[in-house]
Amino acid sequence: MFYKPGNTMHAVGICQTIGRITGCAMPDLKRRLYAPKDVYDTYVNYNKNQELYINNIQKGNEDTITKDIIEELVFNKYNRNIDRMKLNLRMNMKKPEDIEFSDEEDSDEEVNQIDRMQELINNWWGKKNLTGKILKFVYDSETGVSENELKEYLKECRSKNTTGFYNHMISNGKEYKLIFERTSDEITKIKNEAREYINSM
Repeated sequence: MFYKPGNTMHAVGICQTIGRITGCAMPDLKRRLYAPKDVYDTYVNYNKNQELYINNIQKGNEDTITKDIIEELVFNKYNRNIDRMKLNLRMNMKKPEDIEFSDEEDSDEEVNQIDRMQELINNWWGKKNLTGKILKFVYDSETGVSENELKEYLKECRSKNTTGFYNHMISNGKEYKLIFERTSDEITKIKNEAREYINSM
């Protein structure tokens, strides 16, 4: 789908529209949205600003007011208005490359990996398909499962091409490594952060 709003459309409107277009129903259904670069940049930076703002609200106390939080923060700059012009909203904004972050803050890549790990677990956990069964099988063994144990389990679940599926699974790059890890002696385990997320569900 293509989305090209007018030049006067503000960041809030862009975010709301893209949210309605993509939605969150049927998370297994892949959606692809095309938009001009300035619309993409506005959407991404607006959402990063919202995350920064919400994180700082959570760190505050009952006496903290939102005006004080906003005045203390530096937000990612984008070219469009924040919201309707008559609201006259103002924030301290700089280009992302000009903002200095402390070492304590998670990088965007780290945050994205955590979000993706949680999304995959939400899609797989408790499902009766092969991936869901494998996730539960490995999770049930805190010490991990050997290569032979995993292949035997695959045989129980799948009648053919066990070796091919196993090789595909362990070489599935980033997404496999977000949840599973393999030790030097070829034991497959659930990563600690993935296990903690499953335990919290």
